[in-house]
Amino acid sequence: FVLVYWRSYYWPAFNLADSAIVVGAVLIVLFSLVPGKAAADAR
Repeated sequence: FVLVYWRSYYWPAFNLADSAIVVGAVLIVLFSLVPGKAAADAR
């Protein structure tokens, strides 16, 4: 688990699997928003 403390606040605990799911979801969204090479070739 990862707990991040800053002064009197703390970020909720995540394990490595939760972090990987969040990073994967963010990457899927980013790659779906950026036009790829196939989209440029189709024009």
